[in-house]
Amino acid sequence: VHYYASNVTPNSLKSWTGKRANNKIVLYRKQPAPNGTKGFFRLTFYDISKNSFKWIGEWVNETETVVFPTWKISCTKID
Repeated sequence: VHYYASNVTPNSLKSWTGKRANNKIVLYRKQPAPNGTKGFFRLTFYDISKNSFKWIGEWVNETETVVFPTWKISCTKID
């Protein structure tokens, strides 16, 4: 999965890996915290239906006992 936050294409594309479970899609990418703590950035897509879904971006430590949300988005299909 690739996600662009601007209209400029980066020189290299970062990869996300994950799986679908319990009607959620959870993806991870290694990313240390600003203080250097090892961890991941986690994307979770949930409340998935034919017409909408929600997703949240969070930094988590390696054991996922520390969670720092950075954004939460609701998406609705418009015909």
